[in-house]
Amino acid sequence: MRVTLPLLRIPGARAPILRYGVAVLSTALALIPTVLLTNVSESRLALFGVAVMVSAWYGGWKPGVVATSFALTVGAYFTLTGARTPAEIRAAILRLSLFFFVAMLICWLNAALRAAQENLRLSEMNFRSLVTNAPYGICRCDRTGKILDANPAFLQTAGP
Repeated sequence: MRVTLPLLRIPGARAPILRYGVAVLSTALALIPTVLLTNVSESRLALFGVAVMVSAWYGGWKPGVVATSFALTVGAYFTLTGARTPAEIRAAILRLSLFFFVAMLICWLNAALRAAQENLRLSEMNFRSLVTNAPYGICRCDRTGKILDANPAFLQTAGP
């Protein structure tokens, strides 16, 4: 008896228009409360942080960088324009710098996750090919001894 196990379901690359479209749309959606809630300056970067996370998760690190650059531009516009004291400007620059480093970390971690998933998929395909094409019998059993999976050489050795 041969039971075939399914391959890992790791989604492939999406179309660039979708990846960058999600980056633009998520940052535009984060811009709406930013414009409406002008008195709440601390939450602006948090909303854009969510937009960067969604963009990097859905599209990869490049759309995440696009969302980061858009968020920094809007954040700088709202925090650095107008009459500000030097202490307020330093605090705003510090917050924007911290946001930049966190956003880049998010993009890097998502890129590392995608690379690890791709390496896992390739490793599984390689291992499955080695087991299937091995000249000697290989089987996988459960705790009770029931054969769950077997390669063709094992089936030929064991017989019908």
